Amino acid sequence: MLLLLFAVAVMLVGLCAHMFSERKGLTSEHLFPPLVKSFIPLGLDNILMLIRLSIENTHFYFFKRHFENYGQTFALRVGVANLYFTNDPENIKALLSTQFGEFGKGPLFHETLKEFLGHGIFNVDHELWQTSRTLLRPQFVKERISDLELFERHFQQLLLHIPNDKTVDLLDLFMRMTLDSATEYLMGVSTNSLADPKVKFAEAFDFVQDLSARRVILGPLYQLYPTFGYSKAIRTLDHFVEPFIDRAIGLHHSNSEKPSSNYIFLDAISELTQDRKVLRDQILNILLAGRDTTAAALSWAFYEMARHEDVWRKLQEEVAILNGAKPTFDDLKSIKYLQWIINETLRLYPSVPGNVRTALVDTTLPRGGGPKGDEPIFCKKGTPVGYIVQVMHTRTDFYGPDALEFKPERWSGPPPKPWSYLPFNGGPRICLGQQFAIAEMGYIIVRMAQTFETLEQQDFKERVMRKTIILTSGNGVKVSLCRKSGP
Repeated sequence: MLLLLFAVAVMLVGLCAHMFSERKGLTSEHLFPPLVKSFIPLGLDNILMLIRLSIENTHFYFFKRHFENYGQTFALRVGVANLYFTNDPENIKALLSTQFGEFGKGPLFHETLKEFLGHGIFNVDHELWQTSRTLLRPQFVKERISDLELFERHFQQLLLHIPNDKTVDLLDLFMRMTLDSATEYLMGVSTNSLADPKVKFAEAFDFVQDLSARRVILGPLYQLYPTFGYSKAIRTLDHFVEPFIDRAIGLHHSNSEKPSSNYIFLDAISELTQDRKVLRDQILNILLAGRDTTAAALSWAFYEMARHEDVWRKLQEEVAILNGAKPTFDDLKSIKYLQWIINETLRLYPSVPGNVRTALVDTTLPRGGGPKGDEPIFCKKGTPVGYIVQVMHTRTDFYGPDALEFKPERWSGPPPKPWSYLPFNGGPRICLGQQFAIAEMGYIIVRMAQTFETLEQQDFKERVMRKTIILTSGNGVKVSLCRKSGP
């Protein structure tokens, strides 16, 4: 497969050259970040390397090594284009906030994921993005997300699938549980994938997400990647959501009373628009953000707690203040050690470990040029800039010499430097659902600590950080849990 992709990449170099033929001659006054050496003309070795990183799940180590060797911002030649990568908070602040209008997802990103995400909030810029934000933001106010009964229902279903004192893969269970809770919240009906792991929607969603991530990694060469089954899987997603869209629009037009008193996301936004394509795109975009990201963060939290018994015990001590009662929204906020665990998990394992913005105009970024890397760099229109949050979260100048270690207690001190901790992005495009995600994550952690006495790791393989669109454990999270005795 690698040789095939490499061969096709060679044939399409001409296409890449055409795409970037608008590059104008740049004078010496323009500064650029350090360029990683390429040993094959037109950076074809870098194309192969990016594919290999995706297959071997070694993105983190590659970028950490290159930032150490080249500085906090560097460039990588692909074809006749340079891709920029940074973990400098000042540059990330510019990308996401102070120069927000100059950087965006860009037409290439949109085209790559258009069949899956359409014109949803994560796949558009400018007016389309603002329209999406205006439509969705009211759905994530505290009153919408502080009803924790949704989480309790699905936690009880989760317990049915955790055998006492036997090995279980929590990543698989959390993925199914969060899909069930997310679909109930969004559409009013759960997929019930905990009860039936072979739900077609769940399988199709996983397939589409994985293939989409690989296409994004290839950038302008995304059409090289085989897409057998991609369109069919997307049709499966569409066929699942369409009846719920029809139902929501029907309720709106009939002015009928809703059959359930529970809040349903789709019903709420259908009051604002009855455009089926808009509703379809936004539902799939929010489902992408709300399902796998929370499951990934939960699984990494238990991955680390299973390896740090002292953290599990300390959590149980703090949770004991509830005397077995189900936590309220305010309880979750007040249990400091719980919040430290969540913060530390998202520091080491941000659900989206890296992201990209494209220069929408000729512009600059604040840092990365000059002998010390502290002078502005030029960004030609169309230049992709990847910002690698996970590596930034492990910089020793921000988090100390033990930055690679899982230590919730580090959050007892001063907060991190601004823009050096971004588990939910930042600026105008900061994640709308972050409080929903933190609430679900905190609720499940507390209820697990109330239910189980011991948590032990059962997988001693080397850690594999698998990156698709999100970051998950390539080996799953295999643990054993022993229930508490008594009532």
